[in-house]
Amino acid sequence: RRECENMAAAMPQTPTPTPEEIASLPPPAPKELICPITQELMVDPVFAEDGFSYERIAMERWFSTGKRRSPVTNEILTDRSTQLTPNKVIKTMIQNYRREVGAKLIIACKLLNDNSSSVAEEGMANLSNIRPITSLALAAYIDAGADVNIRDEDGNSPLMLLLQNGKVQLAREILEYGAKASQRNDLGTSALNLCEKLRDSGHGMDDIPGPMTSAWNDLIAQLEEMSAKEVIEDEAKEKAREISSAAARQRASDLEREESRAPAATQAMSVGEALQRAHIGPGLGFFPSLFALQFQGGMPHPLTRPDMENAGPGEIEKIKLFDRILKGGAILLTVYILFII
Repeated sequence: RRECENMAAAMPQTPTPTPEEIASLPPPAPKELICPITQELMVDPVFAEDGFSYERIAMERWFSTGKRRSPVTNEILTDRSTQLTPNKVIKTMIQNYRREVGAKLIIACKLLNDNSSSVAEEGMANLSNIRPITSLALAAYIDAGADVNIRDEDGNSPLMLLLQNGKVQLAREILEYGAKASQRNDLGTSALNLCEKLRDSGHGMDDIPGPMTSAWNDLIAQLEEMSAKEVIEDEAKEKAREISSAAARQRASDLEREESRAPAATQAMSVGEALQRAHIGPGLGFFPSLFALQFQGGMPHPLTRPDMENAGPGEIEKIKLFDRILKGGAILLTVYILFII
């Protein structure tokens, strides 16, 4: 028991936050940006049939379990309820909100070195409620939805700012919250490069007791492992994007090829084939198409009748002569109307 008490006494104690520190913590994310199922800030919000927005993965899992009631109203949803529509408005609001909270996280990290000039460059209108970052405040910023990989005007992420101030324990915590170890600033320096420089220069650590070199080496090993994993993941994502883009280009090319074939096939079709496909015969008289459209259903052209397949040459010639007489009469009637009347 005494040994346990000694170990507990040796462990760093988390100080009790003051009322000022509690008041400076960022508020929770707005309710309209929170998924009703996960109770977390949404990443890929979608509309459901009940009119509410949900996280896509959460709603798909909801339907996959056979549930057909609204998670909010408990009303029965129709069979089309599984059709989810992306909510682009809410997604844009979430992205803007995460950047806004992330910008405050950047300022809280910069306040660690009391460099008011660097903080003023952020251009935030109200800094009175922002205090130097602590473990409690970091957790609150994460819960509020802060973008942990946001960068300042020099390209430094919150992870790099914490390392510059010797806050190794906070750096480890923000790595657990999803900060990218392989991210680089505008000078091309990564968190791993920064750690190596700080170790070699004998930079102190404000929140880690014990030998500095050993602690730096442990953090460097952690950053090396995480950076290698991130590079592999980024390469896999890039390859997946390339495959998806290639498939989309192939689909577009196939569709364009099919559409280009259709007009050519239509142009190659003879007039007779077109009339036959439209069930319109050649008609009689000078205006065969108009005649056919008006009277085709009741009086088809004689040459198109099935019984004309075995007709003799004499009968066919009579029908053709009759057709020519009609056309000639139509021409005479047209001339009479246009020039005599």
